[in-house]
Amino acid sequence: MRSDILPRRIPKRYVIVLMVFLGYVNFYYLHTNLGMAVVHMTSSRKITYSNGTVQLIRPEHPWNSIQKALVISSFAYGRFFGPVGAVFAGRIGGATLYSVGILGAAVTTFCMPFCLHFSFYLFVLGSAISGLFESVAYASVSQIWSRWAPPDERAKVISLGGIGTFGGSVVSFLVSGWILHEWGWRVLFHVSGISMFVWFWIWIMVVKNDPSDDKRMSDAERTYIKDRINNQIHKLFVCIGLLFGTLAFLVAGFWPNFVIGIICMCVFQFFGSCTVLDIKILVLDLAPRYAAFMNSVATSFYTASSILTPIAVGFIVTSHSQFQWSICFIILGILYPVIALMFLKFASAELQPWANYSPSECDQCEDADCTNKKTSSKMDDF
Repeated sequence: MRSDILPRRIPKRYVIVLMVFLGYVNFYYLHTNLGMAVVHMTSSRKITYSNGTVQLIRPEHPWNSIQKALVISSFAYGRFFGPVGAVFAGRIGGATLYSVGILGAAVTTFCMPFCLHFSFYLFVLGSAISGLFESVAYASVSQIWSRWAPPDERAKVISLGGIGTFGGSVVSFLVSGWILHEWGWRVLFHVSGISMFVWFWIWIMVVKNDPSDDKRMSDAERTYIKDRINNQIHKLFVCIGLLFGTLAFLVAGFWPNFVIGIICMCVFQFFGSCTVLDIKILVLDLAPRYAAFMNSVATSFYTASSILTPIAVGFIVTSHSQFQWSICFIILGILYPVIALMFLKFASAELQPWANYSPSECDQCEDADCTNKKTSSKMDDF
């Protein structure tokens, strides 16, 4: 049979992109589910029967606004400890650490309804632990890309994998509402945990820490990944994304209209996703050796907004007032250009000397950046 009509093998790095995408879907599905479950648990509902009778179902957990904010923000508490786990990404491997994060989040999520049965604060603790495992896994992806993504393909693979962060939200809104309506919030957590557990088993069978550890990929692809080198400095795109976020928030704040607000949020989500992905690429260009740790530290810092924002909004929005929501949008619209100017002034994507691998590590891992470094050193001798 002619070789040119044989089906081509899918490059292994794109299989990993698909697996990372599905992992992100699971994590953000879990994150969105928490907020939807809280609404279902704390709201009264009306059930209309076929004979026209209407029954009012009182909320199962009549929490006040502060308790709701505490639960919704609790998922972000564990992210502050993400750098601790990310330190091990370079030692045990990014793929291994990612699988540990997924498994831990799966078990914790499945057990959260049982936690609430005993204590409200145990439920909050369970959510925080899930956030911890999510943070560790999220940071370890950078270590995976530092081994698997050729530098000139980093924008593509990180973008494709990162789409899962938004795919999870879409899946959650489509599926979770139906689960909540049919079976309730407890089943929602059980389904999320089982979904992540299934994904965990597929991940550990398919994904390896390094191309040299994968016996199923072709030698040609392994050589391609190790030999390719190209820097793509993304600083300007981050600033552009932040400025479009500014525009979206200001329009939503000064033009309080439902349709306009939806459009502005869509614009913000689009450019916000581009900004996040470009920042991840910048970190890989800046210090591929420590990308997991650096991304984890950055995540811990911006996670503060996930904790403070619901609380701050709870104090500002005390009623169903458009004016109060406009204040929230305008505050964000003022903060974003300040952040953009700071990023434009101080950010860099140049490979740092302290981020290079040592000669012994280069010989062991045969990383593309290491190979480039050794080649440059040899050229300097002439």
